[in-house]
Amino acid sequence: MADLQVHFLHPTGGQSITVTLDGTLTGSEVITELISNDFVSPTPQGYGYILTVKGTGTLIKPKDSFEQAGVRDNDTIRITPLTSTESASDETITVIDSYRGNKTQVLVDLNSTTVRQIIQQLIRDNDFLNDNRLASVDDIRDLLINELINSYDIVNSEGKSLDPDETLMNAQIGRNDILRIISDPMSSGYMINISIEKIFGRGVIYNLSMPKGNFNKSKAKFSKQSILFLASEPTDEARLRLGQEAREIKEKLQLARLREQFEFSQRTSVRPEDITQALLDIKPKIVHFSGHGTSTGALCFENATGQKLPVEAEALSALFEQFYSHVNCVILNACYSEVQGKAIVKNIDYVIGMNQKISDKAAIAFSIGFYQALGAGTSFEEAYKLGCVQMRLQGSPERLLPVLLEKDSKVWR
Repeated sequence: MADLQVHFLHPTGGQSITVTLDGTLTGSEVITELISNDFVSPTPQGYGYILTVKGTGTLIKPKDSFEQAGVRDNDTIRITPLTSTESASDETITVIDSYRGNKTQVLVDLNSTTVRQIIQQLIRDNDFLNDNRLASVDDIRDLLINELINSYDIVNSEGKSLDPDETLMNAQIGRNDILRIISDPMSSGYMINISIEKIFGRGVIYNLSMPKGNFNKSKAKFSKQSILFLASEPTDEARLRLGQEAREIKEKLQLARLREQFEFSQRTSVRPEDITQALLDIKPKIVHFSGHGTSTGALCFENATGQKLPVEAEALSALFEQFYSHVNCVILNACYSEVQGKAIVKNIDYVIGMNQKISDKAAIAFSIGFYQALGAGTSFEEAYKLGCVQMRLQGSPERLLPVLLEKDSKVWR
């Protein structure tokens, strides 16, 4: 394996170093090198450190090489000190942010780790929760994290809210359980002024967008996860059952356990300018297009007279580039739309496209499975898988399955 260029984050100081290393080095060997080069110091009682990949939460086990752990060139590695001899038996649990659909793994000690500590770790790893209320001034981040923790709600696999200060063991959380963050932490419009002068003796006022005072979750108005359904059916193309697909999606969301977290909007007979207006007005988290696609990968919208207007992949990619900050997932339920998906995923975290021609029946089956899962609080990956299962239950050949594209170049088929 070729050498890797990897960035290491100091566990407390906030500084980082860039190291070129052999991918066959193990986690313990790299920690030894970091200590010998004085980037980190030996921990008290010799408990050591653990290494995790920032953004994915992947644990690099002491005996695993960086290659075995899937570390890639230019990855950033977090260094976390172990605090007790029991930490060597820590478990890795999965946490899903149901608001955005992404998931990560967190190393915990079931005997001592609390829910509050998990959320604190996820807030620090801003790539996961993407909480824009964190100050850009590193010195005051720790002072604000406890305020931000109070604005999150975390539930177990049965949907029960967990006490932030209860240990995972007392909450009966085990190694195979999945925790879900179901709240939208960015709904608060309150502003609070933090005077840095009070902390550091500097005459600077830093404005931070965050909940005011103690945030009360029971009284909070969390913004819903908005879904924009775009339907286009040109008069010079074959008729599709787009209305039925929209009804099925709405019904599955209305029956979902987390139905209060979703808001469904739709636009029909869509022209290119209608898409832009809808994205500006609704600011959706999920955009679902249903209609025709050409064998060259163009999506068919409507022109001023209602006839077919093919739009090529790069044009839609440029459009979604302008809305990357709030669109998390795009579903292209149209024939040959994988081509479009590969262009759009350059700017959007998750895109689902079809690898060839798809029937009405199969397209609707995928939507049913996808939104059933999403309404239960799953990740986009899990929702995609259930959508594929529904297609196969309806008799679609496995080769016709949709393709899930992720921004980090991972492809699910």
